[in-house]
Amino acid sequence: MLLAALMMLSSGQLVVQVPTRLTVTRTAAELTVLVDQTGRKTERFPDSKGVLGIESELTVRPRGDAGRPAPRLGLTSGTSFELGTSLYHPTPDGLPVPGAEYVVTMKLVLFVTDVPVGHHWRPRSGSFRVLWTTTLETVSR
Repeated sequence: MLLAALMMLSSGQLVVQVPTRLTVTRTAAELTVLVDQTGRKTERFPDSKGVLGIESELTVRPRGDAGRPAPRLGLTSGTSFELGTSLYHPTPDGLPVPGAEYVVTMKLVLFVTDVPVGHHWRPRSGSFRVLWTTTLETVSR
């Protein structure tokens, strides 16, 4: 939402609706994960000059498995946490498996950088400051 990126108060604060939970849907042939758009809270930050963006790191692992699966990484400019839907299928992802429970974890980082958005954007290659971070977790049954 462009509106979220433009919400500035006259006091010079950036106001962002940040997520508080994930939505996970599961069928026999698919597991889908997305940021729940109804679970939000308001956060305020000092006016930050620069380019705003969001990093995401999504992992899905069997419950009880201490291993760390390869994460799915995301990067987007702006402050909209509408990051799309991640799909998992038995082929090639190996999940979902009938009867297995999965721990779904998404780490989110809202940041400001001085690196302009472009092809192969690498916001950490310049000045990079974390404004807010959280880790959302749920169990899929």
